[in-house]
Amino acid sequence: MKYKVWTLLITQLIFISGCARSEDAVDQKKELLNLTPYSSGHFKNNFEDAGQFWDLKHKGDKYHDQGKYGEAMEMYKEALDKHAHSRPEQTIALERIAITYEEIGDLGKAADNYDLASECTMNEGRKLSLKSKADGLRSKIVS
Repeated sequence: MKYKVWTLLITQLIFISGCARSEDAVDQKKELLNLTPYSSGHFKNNFEDAGQFWDLKHKGDKYHDQGKYGEAMEMYKEALDKHAHSRPEQTIALERIAITYEEIGDLGKAADNYDLASECTMNEGRKLSLKSKADGLRSKIVS
């Protein structure tokens, strides 16, 4: 049992990052560093949040597909700010936010969010792809 709890703690410490724009990302890191395996329901709460993250992401995708970009943005931002506790979740939410900004023509915000997503991902190929999208959008703004 102790091995499993410590494995979860180490996994969370590896995946948690400051990529999310939420102010409490730093507090989450501090909280994790101070945890002992028996001191908190942190992991249980994060696993429950994962389901909420995916629900919000899918709702956002449905709104996006219907052209309801404002509603989609609300879903993606809530998923990011309240339920994205891992770098992959943060990357996904930030990329969906970037895509939505791109759709509505706000290329500056789209580029900024692609950059943030590139900082979150641990996949080098995806990092380069996201960075390239951001750079491409910035070149359109300048020209």
